[in-house]
Amino acid sequence: MENLNEIIIRYYKAYFELSNLIDEIAKGDWSKAELLINNNDRAKQVLYEMDEALSDFEQSTSAGKLYQVSGDFVSLCNSMLQKLDNRSNKASVTGFLEFIQDEWERDIEEGNVEDWGILDALKVFFSLPNYDPDAWLKRRFLIRGVRISSSSKNIPKKIEIGFSEACTCFIYGQNLATSALARSVMEAALKEKFIVFKNMRLGDIIYHGWYKLDQLRKQTKLNEKAKKILEAGNEALHEYGDNKVRQLINELNARTILENLQKILEYLYR
Repeated sequence: MENLNEIIIRYYKAYFELSNLIDEIAKGDWSKAELLINNNDRAKQVLYEMDEALSDFEQSTSAGKLYQVSGDFVSLCNSMLQKLDNRSNKASVTGFLEFIQDEWERDIEEGNVEDWGILDALKVFFSLPNYDPDAWLKRRFLIRGVRISSSSKNIPKKIEIGFSEACTCFIYGQNLATSALARSVMEAALKEKFIVFKNMRLGDIIYHGWYKLDQLRKQTKLNEKAKKILEAGNEALHEYGDNKVRQLINELNARTILENLQKILEYLYR
């Protein structure tokens, strides 16, 4: 599990240096920031350092990873998460791969290169189930990781791996598998944290056992999230006349399930 303090420090160290440069050179006028960056090598380097730190932060807080942040850095972490929500990427990986395929095919036809079976491999790759690299990347960053308290040292590896694999299923469009794994991870986490639940069925835990423990009794919102995870499998299997509608609903359900599970894990291992 990664501690993000160092990444956060790198980002804000660069940010404050850029702010100082704007104060000194542009008299504090941020509307001139772009002009300054284009004409000042140090400002350009500092902006690069900010972007690099934010990219590292994005990689460490997405796709279901578990991470830690010290209490003093929580508000700064939240601010960086908000910046990520406002970022957008219009580049198409799918288009690039298709371009590479066309270029390679042309070079083969012109006798410039040996194929070595690459074209056949690409055709197989493009026909993989749920093939859509752009959607994979989009979904990867839709799901944030789980922030675990910096004082928590005993989160089981199986919980960490299970949540990560549930998120991986979501990334590749395996929504039913996402629901099944999320349910399993929630059950394992509840039974690991509360020994009284060890021999209980998940439904009994959520509808009855939950309200018998002081640590959970007042967490009604989390209980509602737990119920939705429990019921997610049945919801995902509902039939809809339009396949695209069913796929969209399943994806929305899967994303909601993971976000609910994220909140439950953050509470249990806070």
